[in-house]
Amino acid sequence: MPGCRDAVENGKTGFLVRPRDVDDLLQKMEAMVGMPRNLLEKMGSKGRERVLEKFDERLVTRRYLAEVERVAGSR
Repeated sequence: MPGCRDAVENGKTGFLVRPRDVDDLLQKMEAMVGMPRNLLEKMGSKGRERVLEKFDERLVTRRYLAEVERVAGSR
């Protein structure tokens, strides 16, 4: 779905699944169930780091305001 590709780094912070592809979803779910706990925890930690790095509220707000200023200034 939109935005997921930005939030998830496939195989490192989670798994991306092709839209409307039940077989791909099943394969990814089986992969996660079969992963050792330490690798799942590592994936979760990396996912949290990625979210904090790319989607922190302050960062998103600064980018949003910069874009608003850019658009407003071009008028």
